[in-house]
Amino acid sequence: MHWIPEIVYTQSADGKSSKIPSINLPKGYDAPSVLFIFSNRETDEKDVNEEGAEVPVVEVELMQYANINLLRDNLPVSTYNEIRAALGLKSLEEAIGEGKKITDSVRKNLTE
Repeated sequence: MHWIPEIVYTQSADGKSSKIPSINLPKGYDAPSVLFIFSNRETDEKDVNEEGAEVPVVEVELMQYANINLLRDNLPVSTYNEIRAALGLKSLEEAIGEGKKITDSVRKNLTE
């Protein structure tokens, strides 16, 4: 079976959409290692379509988004941390430390 990932935004009962999209994985499939997504940006230019209507000119760029967990599991820590830094993220060690502090705080609040 050939499967094409579909990016979806869940919607709550009050009509608000999630800010983080998800991909529903069919049974037996893993999350994609990379997603290719077109980025469309309107320019200040206009063009005329087949019906004679003026339409904005759009720049299209193919973007690639990698599964960071695969990078984490397959790269040396130093290389992985360089990638995280390039993405504006903290090193893995810093992120784990901060995440642990948050988890500990939540646990403390739940037990009080």
